[in-house]
Amino acid sequence: ELASHIEALLAAWPVPVQEFSVLVHSMGGLVARSACHQAAQAPAGVSEWLPLLRHLVFLGTPHHGTWPARFSHTTNGMQMRLDSPWLQALAASEGAAQRALFSCWYSDCDNIVYPTRSATLDGAENHLLHGLGHVHMVYAPQVRAACWQALQTRPGSAVSN
Repeated sequence: ELASHIEALLAAWPVPVQEFSVLVHSMGGLVARSACHQAAQAPAGVSEWLPLLRHLVFLGTPHHGTWPARFSHTTNGMQMRLDSPWLQALAASEGAAQRALFSCWYSDCDNIVYPTRSATLDGAENHLLHGLGHVHMVYAPQVRAACWQALQTRPGSAVSN
């Protein structure tokens, strides 16, 4: 669904969109990655936004799942189990060029997404934060400043954490 919403938003934008960036938190990051996968699989002319994506910034996203999800019996919860088949298939659908657009911010004190490595991705820029809980990452001034800087630069540019 997100893929079609992005398509509609860009089509309705008052001026032609040349490029755009996205900042997501937690499970929203999995939704964004899934939307990229759906856009890549869409027939030509159906979903044209993926080439315009410049940067995708993740805050505390359980890219490899999270330990507490083992207790879940909902579809989304089971998808977030550590290294679930759904997460493995999503990862397998992403190439190096797509991963190069990703920046992952994760914390050694995340109380929702753990183990810590779960919030990192090979091929992405991974930025370790110290002492911030899962929700606190969103509100911490240093994280907001770093994300703002990251959204203004391309992945691979110097971004401090």
